Amino acid sequence: MANKNQTVFLLSLILAISPGVYGANLFKWVDKEGNTHFGDAIPAEYVKEQHEEISNTGRVTIAHKRAKTKEELRIAQEQKDEAERLDKERLARKSIIDESDRILLDTYLTEKDLTRTKDRRIATLAGTIRLTENNIRLLNKTIDQLTIDAKEHDNEKKILRQLKIAKAQLFDYKNFISKKKKEQSHIRTTFDQDLERFRFLKDQS
Repeated sequence: MANKNQTVFLLSLILAISPGVYGANLFKWVDKEGNTHFGDAIPAEYVKEQHEEISNTGRVTIAHKRAKTKEELRIAQEQKDEAERLDKERLARKSIIDESDRILLDTYLTEKDLTRTKDRRIATLAGTIRLTENNIRLLNKTIDQLTIDAKEHDNEKKILRQLKIAKAQLFDYKNFISKKKKEQSHIRTTFDQDLERFRFLKDQS
């Protein structure tokens, strides 16, 4: 409190004995040692530091903040850019969700429509899987026969080549079935999510 009173007293004294600055603003700044100064001009080295302009009545008219360093400006710009990027991503996600919701409501009128579509797609894949499994059974018989033929003909190159091709085909069939089963699982998950979203949107309308 004493320091504040001293500052007010000094300021009043300066204004009283300095007719040359009457009607003009004074400047108040703090030097590197922490000493407070008053004057009608600020030393160049403190222009970018925090300082105040004071009227002839002793009132602070303008408080100037310390100018930011290049590093502080760089960090502030990076933070601003990141905030803008996140905002754009948020708006983009919202736009995608809005479009997905519109398509969902335009495609299906009822929950039964959605469920029937899911069941139909899963059934189609199931039929493809059964057909491929049947091909595997036939191919296994072919492989067994080729294996016997190879032994009977002293591993004839032609038979061995056919056996190699058949085993490669068997490998492809098994991978194909694995892929289709994953598709079935994906359809179930996706349609369950769509059904939940569909119910939510219908409740909101």
